[in-house]
Amino acid sequence: MTIQQNKSDDELGKLVIHPAHGLGRISGQETLEMAGTQLDVSVISFTRSKLTLRIPTARLSQDGVRPLASETDITRMLEKLSSPSKVRQADQYRLVPLCEERINTGDLIKIANVARDLHRSKTVRDIPFSVETTYNTAVMRLREEMALVLGITEEQAHNRIMTQLANSIPLD
Repeated sequence: MTIQQNKSDDELGKLVIHPAHGLGRISGQETLEMAGTQLDVSVISFTRSKLTLRIPTARLSQDGVRPLASETDITRMLEKLSSPSKVRQADQYRLVPLCEERINTGDLIKIANVARDLHRSKTVRDIPFSVETTYNTAVMRLREEMALVLGITEEQAHNRIMTQLANSIPLD
């Protein structure tokens, strides 16, 4: 296997969202030669998880890698967070696998639905670990992208998300 660095690409440094790993940065373009075949790959680095992926450039969109959302998408996401939840709190733990699947689509609105449906007020105790972990993952993904798109800190993004979630009406 031979690796060649391609440095003349305008995609270098571009922020992208990977459905399973979240926010990443295209850190390079390489050409791999394996068994006599050349394959162009994009190198994506994820600083939060200290992970580097090499994905065939032709498959980026098929694998769900997308650019950052627009401000309009962020506004729609915030509206979705304040809409009424469709899930009873007693049923939340049963939905965790479905919610994780929705998070891993990378779709901002689906992730907002997960955060809204798993949100509980601060007075509720005994939240199942799986529900809390899934909820925190959804909020983290929303917070990261919102902060970058709007040019605010992650803490400010988190506060806006929590304000919207506080306005949502739970079923129970």
